[in-house]
Amino acid sequence: MATRNICRRAYWFVLACAGLFLIHESAQAQSKIDQNAAWIRGVVDSTLKAENVPALSLGIVQDGRLVFSEGFGTIDRESSKEVDGSTIYQIGSDSKKLTAIIAKNLALEGLLDFDEPIGTYLGSSITEEAHEKLKGVTMRLLLQHRAGVPYRPPTNRRVDGDPMLIPYSEKDLLNDLNNLVMRSEPGTDSGYSNFGFAIAGYICERASGESYAVLLQKYLAEELELTATIVDPSEKQIPQIAIPYRKDDRLVKSQRWNMGKMTPAGGVFSNINDSATLMIAQLDAYRRFEEVSDKGHPLILTDPHEEEGRYYGFGLGKTVYEYGTRYGHGGDLDGFASAYMFSPKQNGGLIFFTTSGGRWVGRLESQLHTRLFGEN
Repeated sequence: MATRNICRRAYWFVLACAGLFLIHESAQAQSKIDQNAAWIRGVVDSTLKAENVPALSLGIVQDGRLVFSEGFGTIDRESSKEVDGSTIYQIGSDSKKLTAIIAKNLALEGLLDFDEPIGTYLGSSITEEAHEKLKGVTMRLLLQHRAGVPYRPPTNRRVDGDPMLIPYSEKDLLNDLNNLVMRSEPGTDSGYSNFGFAIAGYICERASGESYAVLLQKYLAEELELTATIVDPSEKQIPQIAIPYRKDDRLVKSQRWNMGKMTPAGGVFSNINDSATLMIAQLDAYRRFEEVSDKGHPLILTDPHEEEGRYYGFGLGKTVYEYGTRYGHGGDLDGFASAYMFSPKQNGGLIFFTTSGGRWVGRLESQLHTRLFGEN
């Protein structure tokens, strides 16, 4: 009995110490953010002013918490309603990581094989000639941008700078597959492809029998209790969506994109609160699983193809720096723009969404990430 009591006290002592350590780590993280808060606000304010960008929402995650969440600007130029962590934006190509998470879930359930030719899932929807042309294209290659398909759909009707208002239909996608001119032989070259991720999202639909919107709800919104990560905003959510502005003239309003079957490549909506929840879960997964090279977890999107020290896995880029490894993705819809970056070793990351894109987005992300997570 005495031995059991000693063991019990030792157990609770270890738990208490662990709890104190986590509290200490969390306090340190908050202290670092507090020390940098004035700098953060200053660099964001000055960037938005210099670029004439209407609004930006920023979230910073550290040690399992959203430690900084603020909005800069208003939901549109005529409004006095300030943006914040609950403001909804269309996140552009940052949607690709969500598509990859859906695909990994389907693979874990045995509904999808990453190395099976995609024609397996298309059946008689495409011609025999198309089957022959696509015989080397797999889901793995699509998600790695190595499938050899064009950057955008061949029947793309959108003019650069304008929003996409005519949705890309299933008929459009199948017609493009049937008449496809490959950019390169599958697996021989890397080439970023929005069309490739549209195909990947469609394969997820065919493999599961569910729409992309339902898959997003099932594997992300319900799993992580996300309320604003959606394909089709509700009437209640529409007033929460920030108004985009053209990046070639930031005084001119643009519109939300209606992407249809291109949604898996860039049409999802989200906000800082939801994206921070996902990042916290993803950081936890990477810190627990990456060290033992267990890539089975659906949030682990590392399946790299090496190219000069940079990698693109399943919807996430990976870059190795002198101070660690960074994962992430950005997005730009000629109006909305986004950045999502995290460092497992530093156990933190940042997210921001904005209402007008451009090269300034990458520069601001780099400034913030280097200041906050650039040292071990």
